[in-house]
Amino acid sequence: MAFTSVGAIGIGRVIANFKQIAKNIEKDDDSIKKAAQIFEREAKRLSPVDTGFLRTNIKSSSKGDKVISNAAYSAAQEYGTSKMSAANKGKGYMRPAAKKTKTKMLKVYGKSLWENAGEGV
Repeated sequence: MAFTSVGAIGIGRVIANFKQIAKNIEKDDDSIKKAAQIFEREAKRLSPVDTGFLRTNIKSSSKGDKVISNAAYSAAQEYGTSKMSAANKGKGYMRPAAKKTKTKMLKVYGKSLWENAGEGV
């Protein structure tokens, strides 16, 4: 009976590359912020405007890890309420913005990850 041995030459290099990629992901704040700004702009564009208060309260965090709307009535505007008529239910702006910008945000972040992955990947 013959035995076969399989080995991985250079596995240490592969592991080192993955560790470098993990470090680069942690440092990649700029692309995260850019992606959040894309989403923020679209949410503002889609938000209904009466006084402009809702629109001015849509902001991305300083880390870029989230986009929020701080207006007290944000959720009611996004989802509607039980007291709103069917014809006048809330006008979503955050969910449609996320759906519309998802591909663009992923491209911005993915491009940055690829560029910062390091050699050997």
